[in-house]
Amino acid sequence: MFSASLRHFDAGLISAADGVNSLVRKKYAERFQPDIDVRKCRYIWLGTHLKLNAFTFITEPSEWGWFQVHAYQFDRDTSTFIVECREETWLAAGLDKLDQAGSIAFCEKLFEKHLQGNALMSNARHLRGSAWLNFNRVLCKQWHHRNIVLIGDAAHTAHFSIGSGTKLAMEDAIALAKTARNPWVRKPAEWFVFVFRGSPLFIQFFLAYEALVMLPKTGINLFGLTVETAWTTRAWAGALFVLFLNTAAY
Repeated sequence: MFSASLRHFDAGLISAADGVNSLVRKKYAERFQPDIDVRKCRYIWLGTHLKLNAFTFITEPSEWGWFQVHAYQFDRDTSTFIVECREETWLAAGLDKLDQAGSIAFCEKLFEKHLQGNALMSNARHLRGSAWLNFNRVLCKQWHHRNIVLIGDAAHTAHFSIGSGTKLAMEDAIALAKTARNPWVRKPAEWFVFVFRGSPLFIQFFLAYEALVMLPKTGINLFGLTVETAWTTRAWAGALFVLFLNTAAY
């Protein structure tokens, strides 16, 4: 079904941004020539209501080996909390035998003093077993085939510890748009680069903050879902937003 729908998709350009497990890349593997290196460390992607004021790295020793955390706040009251360890540590701790709930309980106990009474949670109900994963380093020799272009994790991956996966995908999209023949696609990309490269950073900070504080603090309703906006009025949120867009322009 997937192959047929892609083959008959009527478009001048198909941008394949379907992630690290890209079906498009898999279907045309002989054209894209991916080099996928499955790394040895294991990680589990969790969340918590612990509020963090900066990108946070935590290391914790155990009788089985070291565990580390990459954590950052992504909305008003929720933070990402990624736990990682070497595979031999993961096996020695018996995490390969635990289900998802058991793994969460293990991590809550191990990082109890850092969580400050907050629980850990997961939205990975689609994953079977313990939900621990291996990081896949993806490189593709070729990024395009006919009218199909890979962008983001489908074309290349960056380790989650640098927190730049979305930014790198935006850079791919901007670079692709700049090569487009259609000016309605090319000109916005060119102006994006012109504005964020050509204006002083403090002006960008000022304008972004002024724009963000005008958002309704009660949230924005999109298709029946309320998107929280109160956290965007914080200074760090405006600065992070600007730095995200500014670095994407380079």
